[in-house]
Amino acid sequence: MKWQRSKMNIGQKVRGLVLVCSTLTFLALSSIGLYGMYYNQKTVVEQGTASGDISADYTEAVVKELSLTILSTVAKGRAAQLNRELIINAEDAMVLSSAMTEILTHPERHMERNLADPRRDKIHSGEVYLWLSPSLEDAMTPELKHEIGIASNIEDSLFSMAKSYGDYRTSCFLASEDGYFICVDVDPEHEIIEGFEDQMEGFDPRERPWYILPPEGEDYTFSEIFVGVEGFPSITAVTPYYDKNGFAGIVGVDASLSSIQKLVMETGVGHTGFSIALDGDGNVVFSPKASGALAPSQDVDLRQLEEENLAHAAKEMTAGETGVLPVSFDGEEYYLAYAPMPAIGWSFGTLIDKKEIAEPAAASRQVILEQTGEFIGDMRGNFYRMLIVTVLILALLFVVISALSSRLVGRFTKPIKALAEGVQEISGGNLGRKLDIRTGDELEHLADSFNTMTDELKTYMENLTRVTVEREREQAEMNIAAGIQKGLLPRSFPERKDIALYASMCPAKNVGGDFYDFYFLDEHHLVITMADVSGKGVGAAIFMSRSMTILKNLATMMKDPDDLAGVLFCANNQLCHGNEEDMFVTVFMGMLDTRTGEFTYANGGHNPPLLRRGADGTFGYLTENGSCMLGLKEDVPFVQQSMKLEPGSMIFLYTDGATEAMNEKRELFSENRLLETLSQVPSQASPEEVLSTVEKAVHTHANSAEQSDDITMLGLRFIGE
Repeated sequence: MKWQRSKMNIGQKVRGLVLVCSTLTFLALSSIGLYGMYYNQKTVVEQGTASGDISADYTEAVVKELSLTILSTVAKGRAAQLNRELIINAEDAMVLSSAMTEILTHPERHMERNLADPRRDKIHSGEVYLWLSPSLEDAMTPELKHEIGIASNIEDSLFSMAKSYGDYRTSCFLASEDGYFICVDVDPEHEIIEGFEDQMEGFDPRERPWYILPPEGEDYTFSEIFVGVEGFPSITAVTPYYDKNGFAGIVGVDASLSSIQKLVMETGVGHTGFSIALDGDGNVVFSPKASGALAPSQDVDLRQLEEENLAHAAKEMTAGETGVLPVSFDGEEYYLAYAPMPAIGWSFGTLIDKKEIAEPAAASRQVILEQTGEFIGDMRGNFYRMLIVTVLILALLFVVISALSSRLVGRFTKPIKALAEGVQEISGGNLGRKLDIRTGDELEHLADSFNTMTDELKTYMENLTRVTVEREREQAEMNIAAGIQKGLLPRSFPERKDIALYASMCPAKNVGGDFYDFYFLDEHHLVITMADVSGKGVGAAIFMSRSMTILKNLATMMKDPDDLAGVLFCANNQLCHGNEEDMFVTVFMGMLDTRTGEFTYANGGHNPPLLRRGADGTFGYLTENGSCMLGLKEDVPFVQQSMKLEPGSMIFLYTDGATEAMNEKRELFSENRLLETLSQVPSQASPEEVLSTVEKAVHTHANSAEQSDDITMLGLRFIGE
């Protein structure tokens, strides 16, 4: 049978042609759309990853730069403190020079005195003695003997000057060009100065390395480091004194290197930080390191070391520069912040392990990378969901195209091409490109989805970068400032039989400006301070450090041992200078004579303290004539008051973080509730137990409410002899 080929009418051919064309068109457009979506998703992921890396790097750099800036600020402040200590020695030498010059130019105003002689007398720490050089003993004349008796009137000035140095080892002396030597030695570790016969054998003050004159035009100078006759390394501030005939000798005040070293050792930063001092020849004068490149040595010039970065830093320091540099030694890497000490030509440096600086920066970077990873994961999920939606839409279009005529094929082709072109441009990185398709069907919805997606993606990336950087920078700033603030407060409390003292600070979430301080001016005069700086953050922490340093320096320098009003007056004027932010601090400052119970105090706008009189008394608010806070207006007078404490009396100081602590109902703890809490404390309770009781009462009152301010307290009980 003959095979006959089947015939198709035109309609069938048209429908077949339309079906084939529609199928081919569908496959082509589907490929373009899917490729565009895939390419767009890939490009966005790559750009998101790159943006995350850039944001992480930037945040890490900002945190690192902020940490190094704070480290540099600390180094400058501590260098200035040590420089000031040396200048004080020089100023004290000038005071003694003026006193000695007045005595010798007006001998008629004074009577002869006899001083202790180390050859026959036991010399106590703080006792003024007279030493005659061997050549002078053989050449003694009545006139010279009379002059020595008159010159011995400097005893009072030497005794007062030595007493002001408290717990520091020092010597204050005058060396006559005739060969006699009047001196007072202060040794906090020994009551009796031993070994004079061996130490002073053949001693002639005119042959000592400190017997030098200041350069022309200078009032004083410092000697090179030398080992004194007592066996301790020292450096001396010297200045000349005069009689009626002109130059008569040298006045000197020793700065024991062990005392300076103690200050250097106490100035570490962070967990790994430590401090050093470098002289003008590149030698390490002070360091806590017992061995290695930074161990103290007079023979190793750091500028000549093989470690190039450490040698370069040493050159910068000896040149009197200020800055921060990375250094490495003994196999470890550090950051070194340094600042000059111009009074003596040294440089102070603070080092901290690079890893301690890098840890918070790396943590910030990790947070941003984690958030970027989450964003990329969300992007991929959205892509796969959009892919499914697109496939469904295209399948539906295939069914519709198959059922419609060739006329509809052309209608669908045009918008799809526009969509493909727009997707291709967006996938090229142009997130500002808008797809303008008005077909009224799924294609228009798909174009709108792309427009919405690119807008949200662009906004999200910008917001993510900005918010993350700001948040991590603020947190790093707060963490560093809190560590510095905590490190400035004294943590070692005196263990004595005549007093009991304890202080604490419970910090809030934000860095504040509370601080307490206590120190002895001498064996029997204890100064206590409680203060509260306005504001929060790094600014408040820096102002707190400045206030604390100024108050302590002025207190230790005051000529009248109970001139606390003068201390507040001078501190207020210094804090007003350069206070462009109008910050202020409230201060309560008191001084206790541990022998008599005499308590002198002055209040600069601070909360009134509480006092329990005697061992069996009850607490009550201390009535005082307070003055305004410090830092706002210069030349403001401050009122000073005093009272005598009975044995067993206790003084309680606090900041408003205790009385203004609020609970969930925003009710204050209040001064009345503080008084009630203290009234319930047993009279035999120690200051530590009293502070613990108050702290528990405040936390119980606050309950679950967040602490908004630092809670700082100090308790002092006078026990007496």
